[in-house]
Amino acid sequence: MNTFAKELLWPVNGLRHPVKAVHSAGWYIWGGEEFSEASDFFSPLHIHHLLETMPKVLQYLGLAPGWRFLFDETYEDVWFDESLLIL
Repeated sequence: MNTFAKELLWPVNGLRHPVKAVHSAGWYIWGGEEFSEASDFFSPLHIHHLLETMPKVLQYLGLAPGWRFLFDETYEDVWFDESLLIL
């Protein structure tokens, strides 16, 4: 499920795990207050499409593994979460 496919759900959340695969940057990004463990909750999205659907996310993609972000139209938070480094 691509949480940006139909309409944007607020807030936008992102977290970065250490890179373990050649074709992954370790980012998991989703919209909405609910997080799901369902196997189809996340789907790969090329950065080009992210630019089209949610350009504000691009400013966070330089954060190192272990960082998280959350924002909506009036709020923004960025913090380090050491638990993301333990896989």
